Amino acid sequence: MSDSCASSAFTVGSLARAKPLSTLICFLDRMPVAEAPQAAGGQGEGGDGEEAEPEGMFKASEDSKRKVRDHLRLAPLWLTLVVLASGGFLLWYFLGYKAEVTVSQVYSGSLRVLNRHFSQDLAHRESSAFRSETAKAQEMLKALITSTRLGAYYNSSSVYSFGEGPLTCFFWFILQIPEHRQPMLSPEVVRVLLVQELLSTANLSAPAPYRAEYELDPEGLVILEASVKDIVALNSTLGCYRYSYVGQGQVVQLKRPDHLASSCLWHLQGPEGLTLQLRLEWMLADCRDRLAMYDAAGPLQGRLITSVYGCSRQEPVLEVLASGAVMAVVWKKGLYSYYDPFALSVKPVAFQACEVNLTLEGQLETQGVLSTPYFPSYYSPNTHCSWHLTVPSLDYGLALWFDAYALRRQKYDLPCTQGQWMIQNRRLCGLRTLQPYAERIPVLASTGVTITFTSQTSLTGPGVQAHYGLYNQSDPCPGEFLCSVNGLCVPACDGVKDCPNGLDERNCVCRATFQCQEDSTCIPLPRVCDGQPDCLNGSDEERCQEGVPCGTFTFQCADRSCVKKPNPQCDGRPDCGDGSDELSCAWPRRRCGRCSWARCGRAPAGRARCPSR
Repeated sequence: MSDSCASSAFTVGSLARAKPLSTLICFLDRMPVAEAPQAAGGQGEGGDGEEAEPEGMFKASEDSKRKVRDHLRLAPLWLTLVVLASGGFLLWYFLGYKAEVTVSQVYSGSLRVLNRHFSQDLAHRESSAFRSETAKAQEMLKALITSTRLGAYYNSSSVYSFGEGPLTCFFWFILQIPEHRQPMLSPEVVRVLLVQELLSTANLSAPAPYRAEYELDPEGLVILEASVKDIVALNSTLGCYRYSYVGQGQVVQLKRPDHLASSCLWHLQGPEGLTLQLRLEWMLADCRDRLAMYDAAGPLQGRLITSVYGCSRQEPVLEVLASGAVMAVVWKKGLYSYYDPFALSVKPVAFQACEVNLTLEGQLETQGVLSTPYFPSYYSPNTHCSWHLTVPSLDYGLALWFDAYALRRQKYDLPCTQGQWMIQNRRLCGLRTLQPYAERIPVLASTGVTITFTSQTSLTGPGVQAHYGLYNQSDPCPGEFLCSVNGLCVPACDGVKDCPNGLDERNCVCRATFQCQEDSTCIPLPRVCDGQPDCLNGSDEERCQEGVPCGTFTFQCADRSCVKKPNPQCDGRPDCGDGSDELSCAWPRRRCGRCSWARCGRAPAGRARCPSR
């Protein structure tokens, strides 16, 4: 650019007055020009570099990167806030919201009123006296519950029947309890709260609302756990409700069910201190009715003693014991109506203790019987028996023989539904079976053995009976095989699997035959003691007329001695010393057929057979 151009004042006004060409050249020379960046290939000025970018674009890119870095720097803080918010929500949900979830807890029970007495009008639900007394009793029950801490959870209540003596009110009530508090309000805790309330207001000058008309007995309060299903079942039977009081020494025949109803309830009550015993007899060979017995005044499933369906052929007559003076029986009609399919009667019986001390004699035979009270009646839900048996010496063990009943091990967290047995610190559970069973108890350190039987649940069964005796611990089954599965002594190698696992028929040399002593030759049993020696030294014909140790193939005489001949009965030859093998023999009613020897033999019960030679 020329000096004149550089020294001249270059303004917009001067641009308008200057010559067009020279002025334009000077203007272009004075404009700032951005330097082009050097090409990536290292070219300098004049090279073929890329086109230059404006400076503003660089600044915008750096600002956006700075903002991204700021956001990334704040990300941990935002993540922490989200985690804290989620934790707070979950804490509120489980501790705050969940605490508001409630469950319906049902209780059933009875309460004695000392200033009222039972009348027959109160036994009929359709009477005006029953309706009037029920209304007042329900107000009393509601006032009692709401006077305690339970009042905050009160939902509903009802008095459904009355009992003999000082008026006994039978009731149920429902509490709406927060779910997390349900385990804290057991029937025992609820009873304590109600009893404390009754005792605290007993001597007040101004009686509590629930004492306005009733003088309540705190000791007579009974609280049981129930369920909504129990209340539904109870209400379904109240249309055919029967109340019966059974006095001491009485046997009451219960009224038959109303066949127009689908179910009936017998509410039974007896004197305090006695136990009710119900007798059921099926009158028809076939029916579909169902009867259930409960250890309470109503059909509480948790107090079920037993239930029977249809006219039982196995138990045409059965007797059931309650734990006290109150019992309920519920009948449900089957698909078809049957006229009087059963008969019911009830009587009160005294409590029968079963705590016995026994001393056994030194003999290997059955010496007595252990049984539950009133056997064969169903044992009571509160049965507790304890038997202490003393054996003569440590050479003997104690054996219990059961019929259609066995003992099995059970986990401690599971109840025994058919009776719990404790034998030498071992817990065993009873089990109904179809086979005999023996429990062998070794005696090691002390000659005394204590056996206890307890009913752990209200659900019971037929009475339990066991024969007891001694066995030789060094030889539990002389001449026989000890079956480890059921504890029984069974014949070995007789061709019949007497043990469930068949061990009595394994490793047999002579199965169901006689084994010669000298060479283990197997001789058929009919050829033993037949007068013809078959073994090399004649051992099959030895000791045929004298007593031998009892074993698998010996015959036991009436005097409990044994003879070697396998089948000596009624063959015309007395083999037993007491002649019992030839007793009760009758000549056959018909000819025994053509025999190759002189005469026909005699057989028991008139059965004909030809004797062996």
